[in-house]
Amino acid sequence: MLKIFKINIKPKSGLLTELQSDIIFGHFCWRFVETKGDSLLLDFLNLYVSNKPVFTVSNAFFTSINDIYFPRPLLPVGIYQESNIKREKLINFLKHKQIKKECFITQNELLYFLNGDKDKFNKTFMERLSKQQKVELIKSDLQVSVEISRDTLSNKKGQLFSYDPYYLEKDIYFSIFIKVIDEKLYNELECEKIFFDVFEIGIGKKKSSGYGEFDMNTYKYEEFNGFCEAENTNAFISLSNYLPSSYDGIIDSFYDYHVKYGKLGEEFALSKNPFKKPIIFIKPGSVFKTNIKKDFYGRCTKYSEVSTLDTVVQNGIAFTLNFNLDSN
Repeated sequence: MLKIFKINIKPKSGLLTELQSDIIFGHFCWRFVETKGDSLLLDFLNLYVSNKPVFTVSNAFFTSINDIYFPRPLLPVGIYQESNIKREKLINFLKHKQIKKECFITQNELLYFLNGDKDKFNKTFMERLSKQQKVELIKSDLQVSVEISRDTLSNKKGQLFSYDPYYLEKDIYFSIFIKVIDEKLYNELECEKIFFDVFEIGIGKKKSSGYGEFDMNTYKYEEFNGFCEAENTNAFISLSNYLPSSYDGIIDSFYDYHVKYGKLGEEFALSKNPFKKPIIFIKPGSVFKTNIKKDFYGRCTKYSEVSTLDTVVQNGIAFTLNFNLDSN
């Protein structure tokens, strides 16, 4: 059985970048090259390009003292019974809207889902929704700044721009999951230490201006045994940004997607063309039926596929959990 680790971390500043799997992986690679060098990084990336990942990493999920909030599985909503009575049809319609609006499930609900216990999953999910106890996870703070002239070092007239950092509420932090595929190489490359460096230095936009910083006193890296995958499975749920691969054996799908317009980071941001080509990612919570059982699904882009620079890749190999779709 593969080892899974969990990182707990809380920002100490506002964030301008969502902590998505490909972004976390990108920052991991920048910290990797600083300690291991260009040659070893190329060897590391070649493993992903050739579909032999060392590890997969999830998106960051909101976590409270009592629970972790995972993305709701994007299966068709079928929790209530159909009815021909007008009043019941209206109630069912409102339930349907409420269910689709709910983005998260709890850790226990995810376990019921993975174990194929449809009745318990539906019951606990609907009971939680009926209580209408909305957990406040984030707050935002619109900021307005003025552009500075590089020639006069003074404000440019009329050159205002805004940005909207978000902050976690008091008792909320992030949980990020890592599934180790090649334990020997993971340890040899000191990946645990590199993950620590990622959060110690910071993530995302305006790191140099104080955004994307993390409180390292809250940093916790530990083995996690809270997922329970069934033995005989025919489907998987993605907890990452996912790029489907022809090797995934997908025969049915229930998904949503978003288009990412990425930008190169660190010193590459100063290159002639710092913008990546648009890329379509499958969102976390997406569910796929497959005839191939694997420890990971997805693919990493080829060199030059998303950028004019021939050393840039985008990782879409997802952190996935296997389950049996027929029993859900």
